[in-house]
Amino acid sequence: MNRLIKIGLLLVFAVAICLTSGKVFNYEIGTKQPERIAELGDSTACFAEIVENFSYYEYIADNDCYLLYDKSEKMVGKALFSMPYCADIKGYNGNIPLVILLSPDGKVQKIHLLDNTETPSFLNRVVEKGFLENWTGLSVDEAKAKQVDAVTGATYSSSAISKSVRVRLENYAGSGTADVDFDQNNNLVGFIASMVFLLFAGFCFWEPQRTRKFRIILLLASIGVLGFWQGQFISIAKLSGWLLSGVNWQMEIFLFIVFVAGIMAPLFLGKQFYCMYVCPFGACQELVGKVNPKHKLKISPKVAKWLRYLRYVLLVVLGAILCTSLDISIENFEPFSAFKFQFASLAVLILAGVMLVLSIFINRPWCTFLCPTGAFFSLFMKKQKQNSQNSNENKE
Repeated sequence: MNRLIKIGLLLVFAVAICLTSGKVFNYEIGTKQPERIAELGDSTACFAEIVENFSYYEYIADNDCYLLYDKSEKMVGKALFSMPYCADIKGYNGNIPLVILLSPDGKVQKIHLLDNTETPSFLNRVVEKGFLENWTGLSVDEAKAKQVDAVTGATYSSSAISKSVRVRLENYAGSGTADVDFDQNNNLVGFIASMVFLLFAGFCFWEPQRTRKFRIILLLASIGVLGFWQGQFISIAKLSGWLLSGVNWQMEIFLFIVFVAGIMAPLFLGKQFYCMYVCPFGACQELVGKVNPKHKLKISPKVAKWLRYLRYVLLVVLGAILCTSLDISIENFEPFSAFKFQFASLAVLILAGVMLVLSIFINRPWCTFLCPTGAFFSLFMKKQKQNSQNSNENKE
């Protein structure tokens, strides 16, 4: 199929996903952005969940605060919605709206999360770790000044929550909504390490023959730095999150650079960059495959050709799920989150394990036959160049 037709179909899917979801790059489509999240209609329904014997509320417009009363007409707390003040603060898959409940004397009683599009397994682990209790019992001034460490493996989610709490309390206290860097030093070290790896990967990509002897170092660096340490990988879930909620530039600038490089390489050079030189799960499969390099299963070219279409089928299926806005976590259809195994779902762990076992007998089985993210990048490549590269890569 002509490359322009493939890209055209991809754009049609993207438009359909945006129209059915009602937003693109975090902007509402066809509706006016509400001034307060409370104006969406049922947001105040959460008050019954966070306050015992809740009866009614009184809205104070001066500081966008809700005074909550119980059935005895006693004020039992004050509620602050994080939106729209924190609309630019994103987790892994978009905004994480929340409500800050203050006691009548102004101390934090509870942080309550509202409906969101964050990966459930990651967010649940953040809650289970007691992350939301870090501010309990603190005054507004103490809470907005407190530095809270991110939850390892769920940095995006925990960072977004922490920053939202601080920004909203800054606004409530009348001291502005200054952007507060979260865990800046750790993020900087991780970013530098990731960029060093990317430069190394770029050099290996540009000089594959000269750098062949460094291939194992590249694979280990991809697994260690991007996989287990930073949790940086491109997936269909990530791309759909960017499409609907925009890029979290503070935390995802590296991944966006990789994404651009992943498109530019096949588009202009006719060679895969991300899949063969960056992807940590691809590196895992290749490394495991070295256990049995000479006794791979022989698959006939005709069968292999048809099996390769499976990844395009999966890409279309995931696109259809996104278009229908079904409540299905598409992260479970790809094995990448297995690097954060303490947060990954059982389905992801099983999928990753099966693919790694198959890697002993088949060269990169996930990449070759099933990966929808790889199918996405291959849409930008001319067919004849792709086939040529595949043969060269298999020799490696």
